[in-house]
Amino acid sequence: MVYFLSSRLKGVLVLLLLFQLPLALNSCPKFCECTNGPTVINCTDRGLSNVPLFPKESVRIYLDRNNITIIQDGKLNHLNQLEKLTFADNQVSHIDAGAFHGLTNLEELDLTYNQLSFKLPGSMDNTLVYSKKSMPHPCNILHGMTKLKTLKLQHNKLGNLFKEGAYACIFQDQVYSLKTLELSHNNISGLTNNLFLNMSLEYLNLSYNRLMSVPKLFQNLTSLTTLDLSHNEITCVNNLNTSIVSIDLSNNPFSCSSAKCIQNLKGQSEKYNHFRETGKYVCHTPEKCNGQDIYDLDLTNLCQSGLSTTKKILAGVMGFTAGMLTLVSLWMCYTRNLFKVCVDRWRSFHYKEVPRDIAMHHI
Repeated sequence: MVYFLSSRLKGVLVLLLLFQLPLALNSCPKFCECTNGPTVINCTDRGLSNVPLFPKESVRIYLDRNNITIIQDGKLNHLNQLEKLTFADNQVSHIDAGAFHGLTNLEELDLTYNQLSFKLPGSMDNTLVYSKKSMPHPCNILHGMTKLKTLKLQHNKLGNLFKEGAYACIFQDQVYSLKTLELSHNNISGLTNNLFLNMSLEYLNLSYNRLMSVPKLFQNLTSLTTLDLSHNEITCVNNLNTSIVSIDLSNNPFSCSSAKCIQNLKGQSEKYNHFRETGKYVCHTPEKCNGQDIYDLDLTNLCQSGLSTTKKILAGVMGFTAGMLTLVSLWMCYTRNLFKVCVDRWRSFHYKEVPRDIAMHHI
């Protein structure tokens, strides 16, 4: 009898759990605020360490400024009406395989200020977060997001992620709809030429990275209208796409010894008025032109390598000092009635011809 009751009790509990699961998926998560029914959910600054379950009707979800480290599979896949998802300012370093699969209506994904640093399997880097067991290949992370228009990845640790040819597939055949891509503050030093192949990007931010030149791949982005390459390590400008409406190349260490590089930069000033902003487009090398405004530079008299102003002043001071010492020495010799002897000795020393009988003859 007791066994029968306990069996019936277990069955009732199971039924209750089954009934409560749909309710959980249709109610506002604990610690979050919901508006417009369960469509807009704000979970910002809630101290969350895991992604909660959300109602399937969710349209916008804000999970900013929490302590989330992992985006788990199975937590978001049922949200086929979701349009905006933000994880800004968390500690996300791990994304489960298929964590974003099913988000077919997602238009904006924000992963700024996290710890993302995808590496190839077997990497010796301490920041390895991609392994065959736990992480999907980066190529699959955006799979199925056919309506994604804005992707924000700034302030992560992507490093040379986009330089590796193996990762060119991250955007290829995945997000043709992407219009805005934020990649600033990622320590990126290079981009593979086919990274944005067949994409229709309109806004691309690569500021505050380590790019040393303007990548050729921008020539193929015919829809690109705004490009930010400020605060990189670019010394010369060559591959600029003429269809770009606004480009920012300020605060780069430009070299002013090449007429071609300067001409390319100055040629853009007619198109981009901000090129004339004082202090943002200045020479970095050679040293003698350091700090000089590029727009005011004379192409017929470029800063070719040679003595800098400081070195020229130093050389002048040294020459003047040597001359004064010579005059003092001659004056001292003259006052001692040894002027001719001193002059002869000075000449013999200068021409390395020292007559042996001069001193004895005049003493």
